[in-house]
Parts: sequence; structure tokens; C-alpha cells
Amino acid sequence: MSLIVSSADGTDTLLRKDYIKVLPNISPNPCNGKVTLAFGKSKPDNITIRAFDAIGREIEFRIAEETDSYLVLDMVNKTRGIYMIKVSSSSINNTYKVIVLDY
Repeated sequence: MSLIVSSADGTDTLLRKDYIKVLPNISPNPCNGKVTLAFGKSKPDNITIRAFDAIGREIEFRIAEETDSYLVLDMVNKTRGIYMIKVSSSSINNTYKVIVLDY
């Protein structure tokens, strides 16, 4: 058995580079204050990251490590709780819930 998927112009839509968008994989979650945002092969250009506490106040964090494919965020001295990480670029505009257990 085989599955063939093609668009109206005859191109294979499953193999096009722009067909599948990889959203960041955030781990570990729950975390101890450091969380990794993995973007697959490469992180988007001009990425903006903002973090908020449970009542919507923007909080400070630092980037503890950065490569072409991932970022490690260190939510410096944050108490346990729920935080929202907003990731924006030309190809991504999503908000993720992160739970901090202990720092």
C-alpha cells in the first residue's frame, strides 16, 4: 500500500521545504528555572522572546545558552509558578505555558 499526495500543479506537497513548520519544542516542562526552546534545524531570524508571570506582568530572564537551533532561557530567581513564554518572528507567533517547580 502507498500514499501519494500531490497538489494541483503536480508537486509533492509533503516534501516541500515550506510545507511543515516546526514550532519550538519546550523542555523540560515542568522545569527548575531553565527551559530549552528547540527549533529543529535552525531558529528563525529576528526572533523575539518575552516572558510573563501568571497575572500578566512581564518578567526578566536571560539567555543562558544559544546555538543555531536552540535557546536555553534562565528565568533568574523566579519563584515556583506558571509562566508564559511568548515567541515571535516572521514565521512564529505563539505563547507557551511553562511551570517552574523549584529554582
